[in-house]
Amino acid sequence: MTTVRTGALCLSFLFGLWLAACTVSTAQPASPTPSAAVGEPKELGSTAKKEPEKKQKKKVRVNHADRARYDSARGMFYLFRNKTGSKGPIEFQDEDMKLICDEAIYDENDDTAACAGNLKITDEESVITGDHINADFDAEIARVEGNVKIVTTETIKKKEGETEEKEETRVTTIWCDEIEYTYTDGARRAVAKGNLKAVQKDKTVLSPKADFDLEKDIVVLAAPVQITLDNGSQFTTDGATISTAEDWMEMGQIIGFFINDRDEDKEPEPEEGTGTETPPAETPPAETRTPTPPAGEGGE
Repeated sequence: MTTVRTGALCLSFLFGLWLAACTVSTAQPASPTPSAAVGEPKELGSTAKKEPEKKQKKKVRVNHADRARYDSARGMFYLFRNKTGSKGPIEFQDEDMKLICDEAIYDENDDTAACAGNLKITDEESVITGDHINADFDAEIARVEGNVKIVTTETIKKKEGETEEKEETRVTTIWCDEIEYTYTDGARRAVAKGNLKAVQKDKTVLSPKADFDLEKDIVVLAAPVQITLDNGSQFTTDGATISTAEDWMEMGQIIGFFINDRDEDKEPEPEEGTGTETPPAETPPAETRTPTPPAGEGGE
């Protein structure tokens, strides 16, 4: 009797181990989840209802992601970059605009994405970095928030009469808290706000808000605007409009000071026709010599 019970207990124990082994072997691996820094995708364009028949389908390309998970119930794609052994960051591409990050959530319902980790947006002229990006691919708008930096390189238009063959480029670096960038071809625009600082080679500008018309290369700055030139001149104005390509600036009422940085110790160059030219050196007189009389004169 004891032997039968012992055998039954052994069978029960082995069956339990078998069930446990089956449970372990059939368990699904833990699904990756995005960090809280990514947030949720959201629409940035107009919330007005669009007519389905007029809406054109467009493709947003994913050039690379190390891993991905698809939630069909929510219509969400979760994209990740491996911490080790990665082949590169996640890269979205929408025409000329590229969005680069370490993790992202893409919502196929409204064609939007939320991204975080080593963020970067690039196009033909600009590079934008920050802590968090929301992209609305349908409206062609990207909003970057937190420690935003924009570096723009553009060609300066030649002024009338200039014949230089080499084109000059101007680099503008901007820091701010937030920027909303519309990259629609023919209507490119960027609105930056919050602790805005813009630096060019010859000037530094501080303003609470700037509206960039990237098609016309015009920047409209909201008051108060503080401008410091490279020679030390500094003034405050109640608004300013700047052409980044033609290098001019229009302002409203200003208060400040201008610095004359001309070198006062340098003697001015004489003008033509003023009689101040240095006269030529005089030719010294020839030496006086007694002429040699001709042969036969004065001789013996």
